[in-house]
Amino acid sequence: MPARFPFTPLLKTETSKSQSDSQPGCQLLVQKPGDRGVWALGTSYILKHRPYTPGCEIEIQNADLVRRRLGERQGMPPIPKTELHWRDGDRYFTMESRIKGESLDNALPSLTQEDLTRIGQQVGQYLLGLKTITLPHTARLDGRLVNDWRLFKPLPDSSSGDYLVCTTDSELASNLALPIAHRLDKPNLDAFMAKMPSGLPFTFSHSDVHEGNIMINDGNFAGLVDWELAGFYPSWWEYVNSSPLLSEYFPVQMQNHYALEWFRVYHSIRDKTKEEGAFRLSEYLAGRAWSGA
Repeated sequence: MPARFPFTPLLKTETSKSQSDSQPGCQLLVQKPGDRGVWALGTSYILKHRPYTPGCEIEIQNADLVRRRLGERQGMPPIPKTELHWRDGDRYFTMESRIKGESLDNALPSLTQEDLTRIGQQVGQYLLGLKTITLPHTARLDGRLVNDWRLFKPLPDSSSGDYLVCTTDSELASNLALPIAHRLDKPNLDAFMAKMPSGLPFTFSHSDVHEGNIMINDGNFAGLVDWELAGFYPSWWEYVNSSPLLSEYFPVQMQNHYALEWFRVYHSIRDKTKEEGAFRLSEYLAGRAWSGA
């Protein structure tokens, strides 16, 4: 199960137990869109490869920030440490330490409801720690706009405007209005955007908390992997975009049901048919609770 608003699913490899046993030294774990892959190097390291693009080193910076700010706290799960990284022609490679355990999606068949409740509480506490890291604007650590397309979907052309780094709720609302302005008349657009939950303060978020990135060991949360999308997002984004399998067990300080309901309607207006978006909007503005998935 991906996050609530998936953009592009992972292309997971199918590796049988006999295959993994016969090739313990190097095993392809995940193939991702865009000619990217993740390999296990023995039991201690992970190797990632991808096409090189300027700024793709940001994942290392994100993990290093969390390690510096939160890694010393008692009980904090480990953050993968980059041991080596290099560019080879048009390819980029990173080798990082491997978190002990397995991904939540692989562990699910052996977990009980009690396990999921406990893991959800543990993940929520971890994300609360991230929320203590704030910035006055929405951005990646290198200053570029945050790049989770589930929040700021690529615009069709320049005539729609341009996303800008946000410093206020008004600027955040202006950004989010860009991809839906052509789908609503101005009175409805204004009425809907006026209900946008405040995104302040902008907090550091992993922004990709789904079952494939949540590591489990002995029935407990063991850490998060894949920090590529992390950055400073609206304060409600981590909860809104997190795994629906676990988020109902997050601490109350993490939960924001108003923001989740608003973004569900926003997602329908932006990404569903125009008719479905109009229906969800009319229900929302009339004060009727969301009844869909």
